[in-house]
Amino acid sequence: MLSTMFMAPTVVITCECGDTYSGYENGHVVKLRDAECPEYNELGGVWLGPMLNLYYDDPECSGCGGDLSFASL
Repeated sequence: MLSTMFMAPTVVITCECGDTYSGYENGHVVKLRDAECPEYNELGGVWLGPMLNLYYDDPECSGCGGDLSFASL
């Protein structure tokens, strides 16, 4: 996790429901915004670990089941 703190994100993943994630070249994901939990958003991002491949393999929002959008940075 420490190495991810000093990296710039390479992709932003968003959903229609408002959930937002950032992905890093080492495969790690940080959840930046949760549409249904305002307290979560105050944390400034939560590290979810090396799971970027799961978002690419199954591009479906875990919150609402909607399609995810990917934007390279």
